[in-house]
Amino acid sequence: MKKNILENKKGFTVIELLVASAIFVIFLAVAVGSFTRILQVQRTLARRIVITSALGTAIETISREVRVGYDFPIVQHNQPMGSLAFKSFATHDIENPVDVTYSFDGDKIVRTAAQSTQITPTDVVIKNATFIVNQKDKCQPWRITIVISAVPKGVGMDKPEEAINVQTTVTSRILPIDMKGDPYQCKSM
Repeated sequence: MKKNILENKKGFTVIELLVASAIFVIFLAVAVGSFTRILQVQRTLARRIVITSALGTAIETISREVRVGYDFPIVQHNQPMGSLAFKSFATHDIENPVDVTYSFDGDKIVRTAAQSTQITPTDVVIKNATFIVNQKDKCQPWRITIVISAVPKGVGMDKPEEAINVQTTVTSRILPIDMKGDPYQCKSM
């Protein structure tokens, strides 16, 4: 007696294999899509960390020198400026303060004293930097608000949601009364 090959069902039918393959492909597509999204989020976070670190360093560099600075210009009350010029005792030479300017120069922040130095890294584009000098009266300390906005170079420059904004307010430790010659006559007040 011959056995019929169709009666011996020890394998899968073509329909069962197609259904199993379709289900596998759907799960694979979901997994690849999720993995791709995770990689995009990781890259975005890495860019944001780079920007935040660069802005933190720039803010700290400016703040450190502003704390030992004096003779800040007051254009108008709370009027933002694109640069900040003042005299600094950062060299610890009280007799010879240094004229320092921090300025927003296109896509970077530059410190100018004896020479110009870029204080922001080249992989970060500064979109905006403003300085606001405030002083209640001529004998009170200067308060400087620094606002900086940046994006990573080449990526997301046209997307405002990619920009990171930082702001801080620093008070100068040098009082107008401490200035050489007391130019504001604060001692007589």
